[in-house]
Amino acid sequence: MSANFLSAKCRVRADLDGWGSCAAEPVAAGETVAAFGGRCVSREQLADVGSELTHAVQIDDDLFIVTEIGSPPGETIAHSCSPNCGIVGGILVVAMRLAR
Repeated sequence: MSANFLSAKCRVRADLDGWGSCAAEPVAAGETVAAFGGRCVSREQLADVGSELTHAVQIDDDLFIVTEIGSPPGETIAHSCSPNCGIVGGILVVAMRLAR
């Protein structure tokens, strides 16, 4: 079972690469944007997760948090080459600068 959160200041939207989240109103630096959970697996176990997996976040050299298909909006956080959010403590996504 996965448990996650997406700030009311954010919206989920479809884009060219699938689903993603964006700010619907200003989000201050340091404010929690999203949180997600799931189960922890090793790198070796990650290869066996296969089609069950929708999201994997590396939290240590050989440890990942994975969630399954059908996870709620907090799982729509996507990679960016110019990020305005970052991961804190393995499961919190926090704004690093003002997002509009």
